Amino acid sequence: DKSFKAQLLQSVYALHVGEYFGLPGRIIVTIASLTMPLFFVTGWLLYLDRRRKKRQVRAARGNVANSGTGDGWLIGFASQSGFAEQLAWQSAEQLQAAGQPVQVRALAELGENDLRQAHRALFVVSTFGDGEAPDSARVFERKVLGQPWALNNLNYALL
Repeated sequence: DKSFKAQLLQSVYALHVGEYFGLPGRIIVTIASLTMPLFFVTGWLLYLDRRRKKRQVRAARGNVANSGTGDGWLIGFASQSGFAEQLAWQSAEQLQAAGQPVQVRALAELGENDLRQAHRALFVVSTFGDGEAPDSARVFERKVLGQPWALNNLNYALL
C-alpha cells in the first residue's frame, strides 16, 4: 500500500538501525558506531605528532647558521613527514660544532650549479610506501637524475 518512496525510506531506515539483517545486523552496527571515536582519536594524535615534528625541526634549524659551501658541506634533504629534515639539521649542527661550514637546503631547491660548486654533500632522504621518493624530492628527481652532468669534484654520502 505504500508508495515507492515510502518503501525505500523504510528499508533504508531498517538498514541504518540494524533491523535489516536482524540481531547480527544490530551487533555489527553497534560495533561500527562504537569504533567511530577511534577515528577521531587517531586523527588527533597524528595532528599532534605533526606539530611536534615541526617544532623539533624549527628548534634544530635555529641552532645552525648557513654558510657558503666552498670547502664545507652541502646538506640536502627530502622528507615526507619531516623526520629527514630534522636529521639533516641535526647533522648540520654536529658538523658545525666540529668546525665545518655547512649549508642546508631542500633537494627541490638544488640545481646543477649548487652541485658543481659543492665538494662534499650529504643527502638525507626518507622514502615511503614501496621506497618511493617523497613529494619534495620529485622535482630534484626530474631535474637532476639522468642528466649528463660531470660532477667529478663532488664527494657525497646518502642517509
